[in-house]
Amino acid sequence: MSRAHSDLSPAPLVQVSEELSSDKERMHTIIEPCLAGASVSGATEPVFKHKDNRMKSRGCVYQCVGFCLSFVGWMCSFATTVLREWMTMNADLILTEQFSIGIWETCVAQDEGAVQCKAYDSLLSLPEDIQLARSFMCTSIAFGLLSLVLSLSGSTSVTCCGDDNAKKGRLMISGGVLSILAGATTLIPVSYIAHLTVVKFWAADVPEFVPRWEFGQALFVGWAGGFLLLSGGVLLIIGQCCFRKPKSNIELKPPLNTVRKQLWYKVEYV
Repeated sequence: MSRAHSDLSPAPLVQVSEELSSDKERMHTIIEPCLAGASVSGATEPVFKHKDNRMKSRGCVYQCVGFCLSFVGWMCSFATTVLREWMTMNADLILTEQFSIGIWETCVAQDEGAVQCKAYDSLLSLPEDIQLARSFMCTSIAFGLLSLVLSLSGSTSVTCCGDDNAKKGRLMISGGVLSILAGATTLIPVSYIAHLTVVKFWAADVPEFVPRWEFGQALFVGWAGGFLLLSGGVLLIIGQCCFRKPKSNIELKPPLNTVRKQLWYKVEYV
């Protein structure tokens, strides 16, 4: 038994610990925390460098919050496109059924839990509001997805996409602009269909006993997604433009080439 215990060595444990540490280092090289450059290490660094680190950390926080808001808004916009409750109606004659209209199909839900849906027969015979909602919502999903890709590539926390600050800044601003466009293209069809619903609900030529269409769940989800996309895009642009490093830096020491030229001129003069 003593010999068996003596044959055991901690080499496998050391190897496993080294592999775990290498994996952690790789993750840190791919994703850096926002407050990594904001830590102050005594008085060895100049004051303007601390201010620069604080500005970078604040800009990184704005970028992270803007990206999260844009992502949640894009998910809400996608859910609005898929949902079929854009407008709902409860018929007074048949209380056990509820009708709903979406941009892809119409459905009838019963109290027993059964839901019957029917897709629209023809694309050309669709009403103008449904065509408008389809085109704008598909455009919003495309803009939002492209905004997420560009803003993630241009984030200062992500280092796997390069270290060119100018290029990453352009990517971040482009992502913010696309997020704002995605929010606008989400709010336009949702607000337009809500306006038509209000107009039809208070129409004077419709008798009072006739059931009216009301707001569905998709409209509220679309409003939330549109405002989140707008807020995320604005934060992305603010995090890039208002907290970037200034172009004019103060040089504390002259360049080495100028010092050599001045010394050479002095030697020639002597």
